Amino acid sequence: TYNNAGKTQAGLTSSSCTETATQPKISQHLPPLLGSASLAVELTRNAERSSCGKNLIVAEWGERRIVRVEGESGARTPLVTLVPNHRSINVKNGKLRWRRVHRPSHLMYTPFGDLLFSDNFEKISQENNTRTVEHIGVLYRRKEAVHIPPIPAEKSRQAHEWLGTSEGSDEERKGQIDVLFETSGWIEGVALADSDFSVCYVLVTNLDGSDEWSKSIY
Repeated sequence: TYNNAGKTQAGLTSSSCTETATQPKISQHLPPLLGSASLAVELTRNAERSSCGKNLIVAEWGERRIVRVEGESGARTPLVTLVPNHRSINVKNGKLRWRRVHRPSHLMYTPFGDLLFSDNFEKISQENNTRTVEHIGVLYRRKEAVHIPPIPAEKSRQAHEWLGTSEGSDEERKGQIDVLFETSGWIEGVALADSDFSVCYVLVTNLDGSDEWSKSIY
């Protein structure tokens, strides 16, 4: 796992920032939260190997969630709805607060059946009639996503109201989703590397003090 300080967590090896290229200034307006933003084919595993399965993973911006479209039934099984807010600690119990995923993207499976995904959002603050917009990008891991059981097709419509992977469930708050990387910028790309997939590269776009965008690889 990675952060800007180059520290490691969760058994992954960190990668440092290699190069920054300045880009022309672009509009800060974001696309509307409509439709789907990212697709992936689910990984299946047995005792000997991992392979692509029949199910499609979809990051839904309109519904603000990640679902698995079951290849056999067409049901849409929720995989991610709530994520830990890494910068928001409850002062009473010291635990992370949770929020609805905002712009999920960059869906990717590890060989171990975990689902990696990014989420970019804006934090807006107002002080002394000054409006400040902070861009935040987070890379998350949904542990053992391949083992989440499918829901019946007839429950797909009802599942739009769920905050977990099944009706009344609370998997998110049981440590099934954790933060791998967080940055003050937009995550634009994620890739696993090395022979054991223990290295993860993250492409981040930042807005510097001179109102120019730059891209960095971590």
